[in-house]
Amino acid sequence: MSVLHKEMLDNYTIGFGPLFTQLADICLQSSNNYPPHNITKIDENNFKLAFAVAGWAKSELTVKFAEGMLRVAGKKHDFPKNNKDIIYRGIAERDFYKRFRLGEHIEVVDSELADGILTVNLKRELPENKQPKTIAIN
Repeated sequence: MSVLHKEMLDNYTIGFGPLFTQLADICLQSSNNYPPHNITKIDENNFKLAFAVAGWAKSELTVKFAEGMLRVAGKKHDFPKNNKDIIYRGIAERDFYKRFRLGEHIEVVDSELADGILTVNLKRELPENKQPKTIAIN
């Protein structure tokens, strides 16, 4: 976030400093496009993240969710650093780490690895006190 925009927002907001820092962190991460991923909105309350991780084993991938932050990482166990038998390396097998700030009330349902795609399913679950309610007319 540019200094000009931050200063403008600081003039009209109180207590949003941590949010601005989180947004700036997300912007810095956006330049990392490995591994490629899709974000799909299934419906108003369900979303799917899909990561292209062909060649990765389940044991090399981690999906963690805490305090509104989803972290997806891959660490190759047996990555050959200087394999002279490889003539051309076109398949990226480097370690990665991606973070996603999830909106309020969005939870991770599950994750699955199939056919080289790591899928993370997300669901918005509003607490009962936040759900719309019909008020009886007396």
